[in-house]
Amino acid sequence: MFLDYEPLTAEEEARIEQGVPSMKPLAVTPKYPYEAIREKSQGKTGVLLGVGVDGSVLSCRVVQSAGNVVLDAEGCRFALKNVSFDPAEDAGLGASRRSYTTVFNWVLDK
Repeated sequence: MFLDYEPLTAEEEARIEQGVPSMKPLAVTPKYPYEAIREKSQGKTGVLLGVGVDGSVLSCRVVQSAGNVVLDAEGCRFALKNVSFDPAEDAGLGASRRSYTTVFNWVLDK
């Protein structure tokens, strides 16, 4: 598992600004971490997912923090374990990794 909190490189920021494709909303959402519930933490975790040619999520980088490391980590943990994509159309030597962005909205029930 690769979870990254390092600042984005200039190249990564440019790719996001140019429109790294966004994912469709997920059918299944992460379980709200107990610690975050106890702390009444809410927010949005934006992540940049690196996807291999086989469609598996290889990396997750937090690009927008929810302001709570537990929520951010759970968003990436969930994506790395539960999200997959179709394999690259050309899985030959010319195929390369793809990137997608998504946001996890962490909202407590009232």
